Amino acid sequence: MLTSGRSLRFTPAEIERHGGIGLDLKGVRSVDQFARAVEFWALVMAEVRPDILRHLEKKLIDRQAEARSEAEAAPSVPAAGITPALDLSPDSLRRS
Repeated sequence: MLTSGRSLRFTPAEIERHGGIGLDLKGVRSVDQFARAVEFWALVMAEVRPDILRHLEKKLIDRQAEARSEAEAAPSVPAAGITPALDLSPDSLRRS
């Protein structure tokens, strides 16, 4: 997917891949059109295959929880243990 501002362009492979689940992106050229296409797809799927939407909802919730836990478990940067090559402390400067 290529984006420029609110404009979108999908590759033929992406259009075909999304078409495999019934999501028609052939005429989609903006973020708003994409949102409408996904909304229409979700409404149709809710009527035809609500089990798939429940499964998708569960996967999205699991992914959000996973991303949240990854963010919380991100390693913190340890304090830099930098030792200066020269002793520039006030005491050493007074001795000079």
